[in-house]
Amino acid sequence: MDRRTFLRSAVVLSTPLIAGCNDGGGENDDESDGGGNPTVTVGEESFDPRRLDVDEGTEVEWVNETDTDHTIVSGRFRDESEEWDLELEVESGGSGVHSFDSAGIYEYHCDVHGAQSMCGVVLVGDATLEGDLPCE
Repeated sequence: MDRRTFLRSAVVLSTPLIAGCNDGGGENDDESDGGGNPTVTVGEESFDPRRLDVDEGTEVEWVNETDTDHTIVSGRFRDESEEWDLELEVESGGSGVHSFDSAGIYEYHCDVHGAQSMCGVVLVGDATLEGDLPCE
């Protein structure tokens, strides 16, 4: 086999392998990756992602990756959001889970930092949210 034939064969055969390495990550980082519970990372002064889209019946997990204890407390920043009751205390390195069984807009914040600096929203079902959150 000459060198050109070998190189062509190597490129043709390796292309699917390289393409398979792509994780398929899209533009929208606020979707669940399909493996386990969707996760919101609790940072020093923000939640990541701030906006999370999930299906009805989904459990969301908040994971505190800081050295500080945080809270995840339900809130209503606008009239169209749901009235709901959540108060999770998440210690440093800990986590908390909540199940979202009904479609709607579920806003929350950290009491330690306040809604103006550390807030988020879970959009369940076909719910959409126009405009900014207080912390955006």
